[in-house]
Amino acid sequence: MILASHPASEAELLAAVVPVALLFGGLMWSSYGVPARITVSDGTIHVRIRGLNVVWAFSTGVSFPVSSVRAVWVETGPLRPRGWRMPGTAGFGLVEGTYVSGRQREFWAVARGKSGVVIDLSGQPYVRVVAQVADPEEIVEQVRRAMSL
Repeated sequence: MILASHPASEAELLAAVVPVALLFGGLMWSSYGVPARITVSDGTIHVRIRGLNVVWAFSTGVSFPVSSVRAVWVETGPLRPRGWRMPGTAGFGLVEGTYVSGRQREFWAVARGKSGVVIDLSGQPYVRVVAQVADPEEIVEQVRRAMSL
């Protein structure tokens, strides 16, 4: 294809630059703050992705029964997924989506590698869910209380 020899108009430049700027700006903006929310209700744990993070995680979240939880804790320090991203995002401080290692799948929703809630599961499509939430200690307590019922 031969490029046109005439200079691009202002409208053509805007049409090319604006989508890229919005995408990059949205990615940077969503890498700050809390990417997920966890709720426990009626024997089910719901992990919901917040805001633009839905785009980067390629998911709105996951749900699973409390009875499938093997362990739950708050992990501090650098959080890094195991395996390959399929589908998901890793970059600009975001680690979101599904990660696969062998036959094991993990679901991640973490920004800037901060502390997060780690939930180990059995009998579910995901063996582990890692989510950065506003109050991780409170979420861990809620899950543990639900597990003891």
